[in-house]
Amino acid sequence: MDKVTRVLIADDHLAERQGIAKILGSAEGIEVAGQVGQIDLILDEIRRIRPDVVLMDLKWNEDEEAGIKATAQIKQLLPGIRVVAISVYDHLIPEALKAGADAALTKGFSREELLQAIWAE
Repeated sequence: MDKVTRVLIADDHLAERQGIAKILGSAEGIEVAGQVGQIDLILDEIRRIRPDVVLMDLKWNEDEEAGIKATAQIKQLLPGIRVVAISVYDHLIPEALKAGADAALTKGFSREELLQAIWAE
């Protein structure tokens, strides 16, 4: 695999970010380019590190719509970036896809499911 896919992990829980980073750390062709734990810093971080993919948690603190709104904003401003929505809440997945997420996973996903969502066209 020649091209390295740069990934930004966006989740308000440090343990979740670290767990996903660990899963991706052993994957050939993927670089964890950064992590962000504050919803209001996502766009700045995207502009700074220029990822190919953003793994977007949907619920931030008590705001169930924060990740959905951020997804819509990313897709509007930076449509070339792939957004993979991630949530423990199944009912948020359809809204994330409507907002422009390219793929969605329910937390508890396997390594293979995560890689497939990152690389799917």
